[in-house]
Formats: sequence, structure tokens, C-alpha cells
Amino acid sequence: MDSDSDYEDCPSALAQIISKELETKHNVEFNFDKLACRSILENVVNRDSLKYCCIAGGYFTKLNGQTTSPDIYIYTGRNFYPSIDFLNSFLNEEYRNTSFDQLGFIAPQGVMAKKTILFDDKKVFINFSYVNFPKSTNHRIQLLNTYDLEPCKIIYLYAKNSFYCSEWFYKGGSMIAEDHTPSDEFLQKYRQKGFHFEENCFLVETDLFKVL
Repeated sequence: MDSDSDYEDCPSALAQIISKELETKHNVEFNFDKLACRSILENVVNRDSLKYCCIAGGYFTKLNGQTTSPDIYIYTGRNFYPSIDFLNSFLNEEYRNTSFDQLGFIAPQGVMAKKTILFDDKKVFINFSYVNFPKSTNHRIQLLNTYDLEPCKIIYLYAKNSFYCSEWFYKGGSMIAEDHTPSDEFLQKYRQKGFHFEENCFLVETDLFKVL
């Protein structure tokens, strides 16, 4: 795969810890099951492409005690106009004939194509991206910054078998990313996940952490 240095100077960081208060005080339930994440990716993405894939977004916070549909991201290189056959080549055979939901540049920024499949009786959303998130922390930050809420900014990276999250999870702060205006429906989904903070702001009061 070709390299990409557009975001090497991002002045941000990712963490591998979260504040225990999210669980103990606010009753947010998390889903940090590496085996489950690996199983999803290995069943959907072909073996040669696993090092270019991740799960990112809101999958890691439970909705009414249940895990939600995962968003898989696959880095496809800097080819901005790939063919359908090329995109499908990243997937295992049984998912290649599923039609694409969208092709061409779409929201969120950095995604060039999307398709939805069924795995284990649950929807899985596959996003094909030109953001080189396997390369560096700063590229992973760029990918996570496509989400409107800080609680979405968690990533499981297959190549490192590790979880990473925005610093918000242990430092606190506003739920809503700067200059973003998420829909009421989107906000309500996270309220149902347990994110009930005054003025949508998480204030950390203790220094107790959970390692991811």
C-alpha cells in the first residue's frame, strides 16, 4: 500500500484508558471484546487485507445493554476512483456480490464507498476509506474525527489488536466535537446508551482509570 503524510503533524493524541466514572457514576456500558472484534473482521475481510482494517465509532458503547452494529473501515490506498471489483477484492467471497449502498465520495469525509452486509444475524456497515489509518496515530485521529460525538471516537485496530480512544474518555469535556451539529436523533441514541451529562459535558472528578 502506498503511504500518506498529509496528517503527520496533527497536534492530538489517542489514549488506551478511560475514566472509571463513565461506568461507575454514569452507568455507561462498554464493549471492549477483542476476540469479538477480530472474529467480525476475519469473517468479513479477506486475510491479505486484515492489516488495513479496523472497527470504529459507536459499536463499543452498548445500547440498552446490547451491542450495536459495527462499522468496519478498510483502507484501500490513494486510488480515489476505484472499481467495484477492486473494492470487493478486500472482502471475503460471500460478501462480494452484496450491492453497494453508496459509491463515490460521501459523508463522512474520507469514505468513498459503503455497503451493508449481514453477519451473525446482525448488520455490519463496511466503509472503504482513503484515510491511511493503519499508518500512524495522526491518521487514526483523522478517521475518528469524522464522528460528531466524542463517545464515538474509539477504534479497534486489527493489526495491533488494540483499542484506542480520544482523550475525552479520561480527561472529560464536551460530548459534541467542535463545530459539529449532530442531529437530535443521533444525540438521543447516545442518551439511550447512558451518556446523560449536564449540557452534554463530561466532568471527571476522580483519577480512577480502566485500561483498554
